[in-house]
Amino acid sequence: MATFSFVFASFYYYCSSVGGPIDDAERALYSRRADRCWLVGYTLLFLDPSLILLAIRLFVVASAWFALWLVYVLFVIRYFPKVQTVRQSSVD
Repeated sequence: MATFSFVFASFYYYCSSVGGPIDDAERALYSRRADRCWLVGYTLLFLDPSLILLAIRLFVVASAWFALWLVYVLFVIRYFPKVQTVRQSSVD
């Protein structure tokens, strides 16, 4: 899942940076989608060590890593909306 999320983020970043006939609102939309896909990939990537440690029955270390992952998720929930691409309102 993390790998596919990074692939989709790369695709959306490419779409937002290509100099084609897209307007700024669509470019911002692609950039926001890329930011979200990157965040999902990064979050899932940080969860992997906990699952691996759990699979080899290192329960204490796995639970410590999972606790750190939960702290990371709370940090992201609090601060990610402040750093993502700004939504542009369209003027008709």
